[in-house]
Amino acid sequence: MDNSHTILRKFCLILMMSLCSVFTVVAQNTVNISGDIQQYKVTQVSIYYYAEFIRYSKKTFNAQLSEQGKFSIDIPLKQKQPAFFKYGRIDVPILLEPGKPLRLSTNANDLLSTLKFFGKNGAENQFLAAYYQEFMANGKQYKIYDYLERMNPDEFLTYLKTQHQAQMNLLKKYQRQQNLNEAFVQYQTRMFEVQRWKNLLVYPENKVFLIKGKLILPKDYYSQLPQSFPWKDEWVRSTDYQYLVSLYLKHKFRQKNPEKTSTRDYYNFVKKTIEGKKAPQLLSHQLAKIVCGGLTSGDFPLAKLQTMYDDCLALNRLPALEKLLKAQYQVAKQLDKGQAAPAFTLTNIEGKQVSLSDFRGKVVFLDFWASWCPPCMRQVPHAKKLKEKLKAEPVVFLYISVDQNAKMWKRAVERKQIEGIHLNAPGIKNSVTHAYNVRAFPHYIIIDKEGKIWHRNAKRPSRGAYQQIMAALESE
Repeated sequence: MDNSHTILRKFCLILMMSLCSVFTVVAQNTVNISGDIQQYKVTQVSIYYYAEFIRYSKKTFNAQLSEQGKFSIDIPLKQKQPAFFKYGRIDVPILLEPGKPLRLSTNANDLLSTLKFFGKNGAENQFLAAYYQEFMANGKQYKIYDYLERMNPDEFLTYLKTQHQAQMNLLKKYQRQQNLNEAFVQYQTRMFEVQRWKNLLVYPENKVFLIKGKLILPKDYYSQLPQSFPWKDEWVRSTDYQYLVSLYLKHKFRQKNPEKTSTRDYYNFVKKTIEGKKAPQLLSHQLAKIVCGGLTSGDFPLAKLQTMYDDCLALNRLPALEKLLKAQYQVAKQLDKGQAAPAFTLTNIEGKQVSLSDFRGKVVFLDFWASWCPPCMRQVPHAKKLKEKLKAEPVVFLYISVDQNAKMWKRAVERKQIEGIHLNAPGIKNSVTHAYNVRAFPHYIIIDKEGKIWHRNAKRPSRGAYQQIMAALESE
């Protein structure tokens, strides 16, 4: 099950993606996106969308601007697709539809204010751009962090009501001015409701983490959730809806099963809740999230997940999820507890070759990090305390930096006085990060005295690493 960190990190992505999620309609197999950008400095534009919403893998299509600032991209597409137009550091949500060419024009010096869309769905894309500028651009999406931290529950409910009204006002304005497609208007209206319900559930999940204490909610706080929950396959392409479903299921699970906390209990609850609701795609997504989370976490041997994995594959109706599940399973199998840790030999900070096998007989706390990674650097003082507690134990703190700039790597080690053995594997995608399935930083792995995987996704020094390392030390 996702923790509050995961929800908070993905919060802004959810808002942007759900804004342009639409009903699935089978049509022609391609769409052309073209445009011209005046006074450009960046010479490349990109169109991308997310292929799935568990690992958020992207499909990206790039084009170079001509001397006149023009571009044209043909994208294979079988159904309506929420996507992004990326120029420089700006990612504007757009709606792609097979057989409906989309053209845009803008001035790079003031991209958002001058951005215009043309085509059969130009009006709908113009609304999406306006929504982005009104509610998301220039850091507006990050205001939610402040609201979560400083608002009490009643204040937050008032904010949600005000935000929802502002969203509806903008939609009605564009409906009058642009003659928006009626189905599009109805869908956006429902998605604004979905977003409000989701935020209502996000608040207590994150507030508890922020205040580091008990949160007391008004008795009627959850009464604003829908009395009859909408289980809809036609909404599965909305990330807001996907997150609402996940949060709603967790909320109901805790209410009905306060004593049950296992992944298997939650899996069975989700399956029982959604089955029979005529939403097989939604069921596939939610079960796959649980199984992928278990495969990634490494908190228990693969054998304990096998039944859920087999059941999830049997129920799955989506090829992309099947591919993801099988890939995650193979990774978990290779890095399962008791498997031999992938061997490597890298250069240390003095320029000498160091191999993992050099530390046989000791527990290795493997830390993948980078000098440019703020979360990595925040763990440094916690790691220092951890080393002090374990100084009498046969534990090696083995750091693998993915810095491509050796000077920055060495400078960070020196300035932060990071004690341990330091190796360098330049680039976030290299043979070692691939072998250990490192997808984010920092990433920790515990290897036992025999050179076998003890935990493929260990806890951070600030939260639980000590207990895991001690367990590895005490194992035979």
